[in-house]
Amino acid sequence: MFPYPLVAKYDGSGSTDDESNFVPGQPLVNPKHDQIDWLGEFLHCVPGPVAR
Repeated sequence: MFPYPLVAKYDGSGSTDDESNFVPGQPLVNPKHDQIDWLGEFLHCVPGPVAR
């Protein structure tokens, strides 16, 4: 286990069940651009009623 945003990367030797065979690696996604989509996100794009 490595601190965020690092991820465990297999070093290619030994068993994948042994944690000593993993080294810290850079994430595949830039953590500055992490985005978590939520179910009601589309509601922000729908215009509401207009008062006249």
